[in-house]
Amino acid sequence: MFIANSVGDITYSNDTWWEISRHPRSENSADTWMDSIFDEDRHELRAIWDKLIQDKTPVTHEFRFKTPWQDRNGNRGYTWVLMSAYPEKDEHGRLQSVFGSITNISEVKWAEDFQKRRMEEAMYVYI
Repeated sequence: MFIANSVGDITYSNDTWWEISRHPRSENSADTWMDSIFDEDRHELRAIWDKLIQDKTPVTHEFRFKTPWQDRNGNRGYTWVLMSAYPEKDEHGRLQSVFGSITNISEVKWAEDFQKRRMEEAMYVYI
């Protein structure tokens, strides 16, 4: 889970967030968390994040971190997460903070990709 302030800067993230993201942990690392996002996903995530902060509406979005994922059987893939973030507003509708979480969905994404590859192989053999 994570908490961001009224301008969207992350002020707190729990150990699980750090474990999933594998973003380098340092004094100012919360300011640079987007650097750990897969390059092709960063632009869209930035737009989603800006929408959350500006429109003060909840968001849910899937994206990848740069660090690869591997399960205990040696299967490898991208580190995929599902982010859900909710704005907390004051009585005047101004953004006070954002509460959010990321869930590691890498194994699900790997299985979807595996199933897709098998289906494509079967179709290729059939043709």
